[in-house]
Amino acid sequence: MSSPKVCIVSLEYPPAHWGGLARTVQNTAHRLRDMGLEIHVAHVTVQEHDDVLLDENRNDEIQNGIVIHHLQVGTEDLSNRPITMWDHPRTRTFKMMYQSLELLHLSERFDILHSFFLYPTGYITGLLARRMGIPSIVTLVGNDIKKYIFCPEMTAFCRSGLENADAVAALSHDLLQTASALFPVDNNVINLYNISGLQH
Repeated sequence: MSSPKVCIVSLEYPPAHWGGLARTVQNTAHRLRDMGLEIHVAHVTVQEHDDVLLDENRNDEIQNGIVIHHLQVGTEDLSNRPITMWDHPRTRTFKMMYQSLELLHLSERFDILHSFFLYPTGYITGLLARRMGIPSIVTLVGNDIKKYIFCPEMTAFCRSGLENADAVAALSHDLLQTASALFPVDNNVINLYNISGLQH
């Protein structure tokens, strides 16, 4: 019997990034690998141009027994035409992020999706997981729930990410309390309070 296949979705991952989020994602990936799971990481990066092609935006490599899928997504330049109510500068980016993850899942057939950060990865990953009928976890890190829920534009994304997740993890109890004020998550909580301090 093959090991469960987990895909972790993050905008940051070493060695491209070495901040707290990147290290937390890497530590989580290593711990899950050591538990015998097959771990993939979808590392999404946003390019500040609109000529990224969906069929050419993926590059795979293996690091320490973990399959890293580098996915590049583009942006849309709206500066050369009038903005209408139907336009938003991030629509193309989010759509391409969703489509890239969808193609990756259809290729790999993951058993579970685990996103880090509610906006936008938790939102995008939750949508895909619901549509594909597979479970998902979203991990709260900090600004995703401490800052973005006070932005009217981002609140809906954050709430959707919480609603669609089968389980919610967090790096502190305070983050879970704040999340529950936006959407009740008490019945599907995972404790990851100490994972940011794990050594790999």
